Amino acid sequence: MVCIKQKSQKEWDNEKHIFYLNYLAVRLKIITALDQSFSWATVHPILACLLIAALSFGVYSTWIDLFGHAGFLITVLFLLVFCGSLYLAYLIIRWKWIDYNNEWILSTVRVPQDLVNLDYVSGEYPIIQVNNGQSTLNINDWETCHVEFQPLDGFQRTSGAVTAYLMSANVTDDSMRVRQTLRPTGWNSHSMSNIKGEALINRGHLIGYSLTKGIQQNGQYDRFKVTGDLDNPYNLFTQTSFCNQELQNIYELRVKHSLEHGARVILQAQPVFRGTELMARGVHIQAVGTDGLDFNVYLFNVDQGVSFDYQDGAPYVDYKMFVPTPKNAPRFKN
Repeated sequence: MVCIKQKSQKEWDNEKHIFYLNYLAVRLKIITALDQSFSWATVHPILACLLIAALSFGVYSTWIDLFGHAGFLITVLFLLVFCGSLYLAYLIIRWKWIDYNNEWILSTVRVPQDLVNLDYVSGEYPIIQVNNGQSTLNINDWETCHVEFQPLDGFQRTSGAVTAYLMSANVTDDSMRVRQTLRPTGWNSHSMSNIKGEALINRGHLIGYSLTKGIQQNGQYDRFKVTGDLDNPYNLFTQTSFCNQELQNIYELRVKHSLEHGARVILQAQPVFRGTELMARGVHIQAVGTDGLDFNVYLFNVDQGVSFDYQDGAPYVDYKMFVPTPKNAPRFKN
C-alpha cells in the first residue's frame, strides 16, 4: 500500500507560488503554430500592435524634437511600449491563439486509437477534443432505453466501450445513493488525499450514477427501480477525484441538462488502458442527443501534485505536476 506523505502548511505555502505561476503560464500559453489557416481574427491584433508601435515611436520622436533629452525617463517608457508592441505582433504572427468554448485546448486527435499513446504533460490542459469534438455516434440508433455494458477483459478491467441509450426517466439525484465498496483494478487507496485534502481517487462511473435511474446491472431498464447504478463491476474504474469531479462531470451535466429537457441521448464512455496497466490513463467520452447535444472528448486521469504508476495505480508525490482546472468545473460528489 502506498500512501502520500502529507506536507505541513508552511511547506504547502512555499509551493503555492509554483502552482500559481504555472497556472498563469498555461492560461496565457500560445498553443497552435501558424501552419494552420491565417484568419482576420489573427490579422486584427497584429495591425493593432503595429499601430501602437507606430504611435509610440511617433510620440517618442516628437518628444525628442521638442524637449531634447531632458525627458529621458518618459522616452524610455515610450521605447518599452514600442518594443513590446513589436514583440507582441511578432508572437501573434508566429503563433495563433485558439479559445475553444472559453477554454484553452492544447491539442486534438482525429481517431480514438491515438489516445492510448498520449502522455499527460504537466501544465497542459487535461481535456482533448477527439474528432474535432464531433461525436461518431448516431442518434438514429436510439430505439429503447438500456445500457450496453461490456465484459471485463483478461485483466478484469472495464476496457470496453459502455454505451447508454438514455431518456429523461433515467435522471436521478444523490438522495438514495449509498457508499460503494467494489474495488476496480488499479485501486490503491487507503488514507490517501490530494493536495486539497480530499480523497485522491474515486470509483469512477463510466455512465454516471445521476444518469442511470432504473438501469439494472445487466443493462436493462426497469421503471420500478428508483436508484441509479451502484457497485457495478462493469461500470466502474479507478479514477482520480479531479478527473471524475472536475472534468467528467462537466459533460455529465450537459447530458443531464439535455435529458431533463426531454431529449434522448446516446452516451458512450471507455477507459483507456495502456498494455497491461491496471489504472486507466484517461477516459474517452462522447455523446449525441436529439436536441443537438454533441461532444467527443478525452479526459486525462491525473491530479494536481501527484503522479501515478499506472501499472498498479500506486501514487507518488510530484510537486511539479500542475493540472489546470477548467473554468466550468462543477464540484459535487459523484
